[in-house]
Amino acid sequence: MSVFNERIFLSTTYNLINIKIEGGQMIIKSLNTALEFNYKSIIYVLFFNTFVFFAYANSDSEIWHVSDDENYTYIDSWGTISKTDLLAISLNKNDCDNFWIDLYISSKGKELAKEGQIFNLEIVEVHQNANENSLEYKSEVFISYVEPVNESFVYILSFNYSWDTGLWIDRLQEVGPLGIYMEIVKHADYPQDPSNYFEHTANLWDFTNLNEILSREYRNCRFKTETDNEA
Repeated sequence: MSVFNERIFLSTTYNLINIKIEGGQMIIKSLNTALEFNYKSIIYVLFFNTFVFFAYANSDSEIWHVSDDENYTYIDSWGTISKTDLLAISLNKNDCDNFWIDLYISSKGKELAKEGQIFNLEIVEVHQNANENSLEYKSEVFISYVEPVNESFVYILSFNYSWDTGLWIDRLQEVGPLGIYMEIVKHADYPQDPSNYFEHTANLWDFTNLNEILSREYRNCRFKTETDNEA
């Protein structure tokens, strides 16, 4: 299964199951089955005897989860307000100096939004240090993909540009631990209320240890690129 499909399936996980930690074990309960796994292993769960998905889980204390394939390194984190939202960073191993961000949003009981529809995303830095100057900015996002999963829709909200990896690392190191609050709001060209399509329009992500992880993966990516060029 590709990381793309993992992210699609993972974004509906909390709508389908109960997860809790007891005695070092992850207890997973769905509507028709109860499965138990050690939480340091890959999780496989069968829903309604037909729907299969898997997630990687190292511990309940980790915020960011890293995986990769031949071409990309993936760094993902759940939202802290709604745990059905996934912020997904994709770092191209052949272009380490830039990365892409997508938001995987799961919504149930709402109208279907069309691919290509544009929204504004209001972004606010939330610092642990109250004396730190917070940045507030707005950016366009668009629905790049939508997929029905059981009774929900999973939307991928994408930006039409990438981020400079080095500048992000410098910014994260400068400001220290922080969260990023994001809220989907109306766009002038698409005046429909986002709440028509999304169960929730705001979420908060904990960026506490992202600097360490992104720095490490950036360093590994650059080392691989330089080694490949020398070869």
